[in-house]
Amino acid sequence: MNIILDNTLYDITAFVDEHPGGSNVFKTDTDLTKKFNDAGHSSYAVSLLSNYKVKEIPPTDPRYVPSNKIEYNQTKISKLFTHEDRFNIHKIMGLVSLMNYLYLFVDFAYTGFNEHISLRTVGLMFIALTWCHLILSLSSLQFLIPRVRTGILPMIWQEARLHSIVFASRSFIIVNIIYFMGTNSFTNFLRFLIILITMKLADISTNHYSFNNERTTATLPYWTSCTPELQSRIKYFYTHAQVMATGTCLFDKIPFILYLAFPIQFAMFLMTLVRKNIISSFQYHLLYGLSLLSGYITYCMSYKVYLAILLGFVFTYLRITRSFGKYYIWTITYLANKDNVFERIIEGREFSVDEILNNFKLIMWVSIIFYFSNRMFDKRVLSETNAGVISNKKISENIHIISIKFVNRLDFKPGQYINLFVDNDKRPYTPIHYDNNIAKFCIKSYQSGTFSNRMTELYTENKVIYYKGSFGTKYYIPESDTLICNNQPVVLKNVIMFSCGTGITPFYSILTNVQPNTKYNFKLFASFRHREEAVLVNDFEKHTKLYISSEGNRMTAAECSDIVSNYGSSTIVLVCGTREYNGMIINECAGKNVLSYVF
Repeated sequence: MNIILDNTLYDITAFVDEHPGGSNVFKTDTDLTKKFNDAGHSSYAVSLLSNYKVKEIPPTDPRYVPSNKIEYNQTKISKLFTHEDRFNIHKIMGLVSLMNYLYLFVDFAYTGFNEHISLRTVGLMFIALTWCHLILSLSSLQFLIPRVRTGILPMIWQEARLHSIVFASRSFIIVNIIYFMGTNSFTNFLRFLIILITMKLADISTNHYSFNNERTTATLPYWTSCTPELQSRIKYFYTHAQVMATGTCLFDKIPFILYLAFPIQFAMFLMTLVRKNIISSFQYHLLYGLSLLSGYITYCMSYKVYLAILLGFVFTYLRITRSFGKYYIWTITYLANKDNVFERIIEGREFSVDEILNNFKLIMWVSIIFYFSNRMFDKRVLSETNAGVISNKKISENIHIISIKFVNRLDFKPGQYINLFVDNDKRPYTPIHYDNNIAKFCIKSYQSGTFSNRMTELYTENKVIYYKGSFGTKYYIPESDTLICNNQPVVLKNVIMFSCGTGITPFYSILTNVQPNTKYNFKLFASFRHREEAVLVNDFEKHTKLYISSEGNRMTAAECSDIVSNYGSSTIVLVCGTREYNGMIINECAGKNVLSYVF
């Protein structure tokens, strides 16, 4: 897909699905400069454009507009004001809600974190503010966001937004039911019914908007340096907090039920800050984790929180490790408390509070220590995410073979590339081998390269990684023995490949998959600085001629010209290497009237 910005043509085919504002804002071959400026993009967004530039449009072109110029937000605050929220309803409700949550937490602190609030009462004004919170959630529907997650940063996508609306609304509705109808067996049943309904609505939104096994909590992106073990523990904490939130909605009082919606709505605000490039993935998880922790603190001086946390451990264990269904767990819990058994135990009507208090706290702390010293749950990092590193083998001084397993099968064809990410930076890499959802990549770690060095260092065993792809309009189809260039079948018989360094990988991918009786006559001319870098050519020596510059054997323009001439007019040239290398090959081919394509 091609678009025009600032009199420049960009091919954004590989970026469309990653666009934080969704893909339906684009129109092929249309000048989108005004739309781009109206959206309030950051300087970072502008810098990404260079990855997709095709050519500048000359003044003689009818599409040229002299007044076009790309603009971007100079300040971080200005990024939060967009044309979609025309009357700033979402911003106003967001500010009111944030102040209400902060005041509520101050009230908990002022009262001593002991289950009560004292700076205000639960009256009509308190209830009216819950409707401000509800308007905040519902007004988010006006914003244009991607249908699917980008997969590299914790940014809002449609499933996450619907989950936020559903679970935040659960708190607001239950608060209103308790206030206007009181606490009795009927309202307890309504609370239970609302919990089941919201879980079902969340499941429906996941089934409709979740792709490639991407689920809101299970596959939430993390910062690149986050280890698999730390990621597992963070996921466990998030799941435990979700269990605590559901239990609060089922059993607790109005102030706590309202406050537990704070992390839900705050998470959406944090994802917006990530999308605007104001905070990083690490800062998102830090702030979101603190917002969840604040819910535990609100009544930390009451022994009830220790009972709740202990039961949360049990429920989380059953949910994650034993795969108990959430509907089953909460139905049994509701039935067990049908006669307010839990409240009677908690309030000490059948048991002495003083007698069980110290033992209860001891059990709580022992459980926490056991959790951090011994895993109470199955490690599911790879099974719950899109891709994970199986191995990272260093086969020479600076060459690594990295094997990555993908949960879902890729629509990969030999010669295509996959974008691999380190944080929100990415590079295209062609797998040298792909089978059974496992791809192997040959990566050279350059001393001066900021990306490859970090990649070979961070892509360790069991590491969760993020990717996009596969992409590329030049590839080979083994089933039909057909070479495709720019989505068109190649009918010429002679195929000459020129590669430089790791530019050999797309050609390796093709040559190791060609049919034994292929109709093409392939020949590869591979250039390397040092012989130890030529680790891949052994698999197809008969197709290859090597050039090792450190040994005084370098591909020259004159030799390239002779090679192309010897193959005649029925020839197509493919080249993949540095910019200078590609330019040399293309210049020589142009003089011979030979079709040439850069991979």
